[in-house]
Amino acid sequence: MKIGRIVLVVGVAFLFGATSAIAAIIKVPADYGTIQQAIDNAHNGDVIKLAANTTFTEEIIIDSFKRLQLIGGGPTTVIDGTGGIGDAVTITNSEKVILQNFTITNGSQYNIFINNCKRMKISHCTISNSASNGIVYGEGYGLNISNNQIKDNTGAGILFSSPSHNNKITHNTIQGNGSYGINHSYGIKDLIAYNDVHGNGGSGIYNGYGYYLRIMSNTVTDNAGGGIHDAASAGLRNKIMRNTVASNGGYGIYVYQSAMVLRNVVADNGSYGIYIDYYGGSVVMGKTITHNGSSGLFAAYCNYVSRNTADNNNGYGIATLGYGSSILHNRTTNNAGDGIYNYYPSVVISRNFSNGNGGNGISSNNSSVVVTNNISTNNAGDGIYGNGYGNFAANNLSAHNQGNGVAADTQGVYQRNRVFGNAGDGITDISYCLVRNNVVRNNTGNGLNAAGNTDNMIRRNIVKGNGDGLTSFDLNDDTPPNDYWIDNKYDTASWQVVPPV
Repeated sequence: MKIGRIVLVVGVAFLFGATSAIAAIIKVPADYGTIQQAIDNAHNGDVIKLAANTTFTEEIIIDSFKRLQLIGGGPTTVIDGTGGIGDAVTITNSEKVILQNFTITNGSQYNIFINNCKRMKISHCTISNSASNGIVYGEGYGLNISNNQIKDNTGAGILFSSPSHNNKITHNTIQGNGSYGINHSYGIKDLIAYNDVHGNGGSGIYNGYGYYLRIMSNTVTDNAGGGIHDAASAGLRNKIMRNTVASNGGYGIYVYQSAMVLRNVVADNGSYGIYIDYYGGSVVMGKTITHNGSSGLFAAYCNYVSRNTADNNNGYGIATLGYGSSILHNRTTNNAGDGIYNYYPSVVISRNFSNGNGGNGISSNNSSVVVTNNISTNNAGDGIYGNGYGNFAANNLSAHNQGNGVAADTQGVYQRNRVFGNAGDGITDISYCLVRNNVVRNNTGNGLNAAGNTDNMIRRNIVKGNGDGLTSFDLNDDTPPNDYWIDNKYDTASWQVVPPV
């Protein structure tokens, strides 16, 4: 069968009797009856065009090519692996191969298997109904998977199974696969962006050992597992940013060790919104974490958590269970549990707004915690709750909470706080504490309550309008000589003798 090959004759080359051939266009089935016959007779740089409205029931192998294009006529051009024993399309030891604009389906193993290749491109294809994974990528670099429909494969939609680098997975719809939507087990400096990943049987996007990975601007919804799962021990080298992660069966975003988790919308997932599991120190700066089945954000050791909005979650708004975290400039509202919950020492909680939560506004259950410049209002428990040693609370507003304004701890410093209109005491449970320069007004219980404790320095506070003057007072202490009450302004006290000044 004769195939036309265009010959380009150029200037000086013509003078020397030399010619240079450019790409031949091979048409299937017009020039060859099968795609494999066309590949076997093609040369580097050729274009193989597959006819529209045609199904090719075969498995094809592309090996050791440079610059080969396989172009279909749209979704009605079908490579069907039915009846085969391997992959519908296998590409090995090649460079700059393009698959574009057709359907690949019913691979007996994978629909597409690529290994030891570089600078490949798969675009505008439908890849469906394989017996295992849709696309499997082994070693290589520069693979570009874009603008495809990858759906209804028995395994993962896409699997990166071996070390590779500088790959892109962008603008694909990946849905209805039996396992992960994208299983990025390996890869360095890869980009996963602008994909719609929904309705898969596992997590939407999974990263195993990849680092310097960017997962950004994806919509990840309704997957049976989690939304985005980063299992790598990659330090801060992975970035998960500007994704919408919603209505997944497990976690919204899970990070094993540490990552940059920035400006994501995480909503209506079955478990935690964002879960940071282990050491390393993630940065979680965001947008919205809402209506998740457990806490909005759980963060372990040494994390920086800032500018998130966590609301209406079925647990804590933000919870930290690790040393050395900073929780700054967050909004936690209407969560079922505490707005902010901390369990470990050496944590900074500052400039947060916590309102209308079902537990405490801010709860700290360890030592050496700094709580400053927060607003905690209208919570069902205490505005600020402390349980430890040596904590420092200053410049906070705690108002109109159903419990105490500030429930203190031992050997802490409480200064320049404004504590108004709480249903319990204003500042209570102080023991061996320095309490100074606070304004405590109109709380239903005692204003400052030192009963049952000793050796407090309570100085220069304004404490008025608290209690009923009969059973609760501005100042309450069962052993006032054992504390130091100095220069406070108040109307009522639980003891009959005015304390020494």
